[in-house]
Amino acid sequence: LELRTSAGAAFVPPPPPAATIIAEIPPADAIVEDTEHFLEHLDVDGNLPLNFAKPQAPATATVLGRAKLITDDAPGDIEHVVLRLPEGFHYV
Repeated sequence: LELRTSAGAAFVPPPPPAATIIAEIPPADAIVEDTEHFLEHLDVDGNLPLNFAKPQAPATATVLGRAKLITDDAPGDIEHVVLRLPEGFHYV
């Protein structure tokens, strides 16, 4: 950041690092699973839990912390919020 600010308009960003291929095929002992629901938490039977929270029965979380991510003169309000979720509630 110091280099960028000191160079001002003359700053030229460095080229991005070359792509690295970690593995073309998984190792023989790897367990490959269906990733259709890779962001969702599956229940013990491997299914998506449904209807954990509904408009008629909302989930309640506790705000543990929050931090403003943009300056006060920027339009809008963007914050990083840390929540304590109810037991069994998984969110990504």
